[in-house]
Amino acid sequence: MKKHTIISILVVISIFLVIGVFSSKLIPAYGEFYKEIKNVSLSLKGETELITAKNINSWVEKNINYEYHYFPIGIRATWEERRGDCTDKSILKKIMLSYAGIESRLAHGYVFEDKHDTIYIKINKTYYNFEGIDFIGWGRW
Repeated sequence: MKKHTIISILVVISIFLVIGVFSSKLIPAYGEFYKEIKNVSLSLKGETELITAKNINSWVEKNINYEYHYFPIGIRATWEERRGDCTDKSILKKIMLSYAGIESRLAHGYVFEDKHDTIYIKINKTYYNFEGIDFIGWGRW
């Protein structure tokens, strides 16, 4: 087997492991910074799940600077340094949505030939792309 084929297989396996770890029922419970994330998440709750999701998305986009990394820097660095790539920001959104009681899933794929991570939120038994322009008018990535 060629070296690049093995690397590709390992990347795919890693992606499935990340998706498995960040499944729809994730509620982290350790680390002092998780208490801060939880408090901010709960402070963003609106009258509906849709308003709460929009509030969380807006908060992350305003407070976490996008910075491309070859590999994610991790949730602690993302939170404390207020920076991260699409994977880091998506994981943070996933955690915040979980604390707010909104079911969601992390998705990895390609957008215009570039890899990208995003979140799908579940509202009224239907999953919507968290960043979808047609959904609420978001679309920044």
